[in-house]
Amino acid sequence: MVPSDDKVVRNYLIARMLVETLEAADSQYPEMDPLVKEQARGFA
Repeated sequence: MVPSDDKVVRNYLIARMLVETLEAADSQYPEMDPLVKEQARGFA
């Protein structure tokens, strides 16, 4: 539960929970398909 009587505190708590959740997820980019990687070579 997040108190909502103070917008600044509410926004801080939600932002902090979001950051902690995303950091804990340890997400990684998927590997690019070799065919796509080869076809994309030379593009900036």
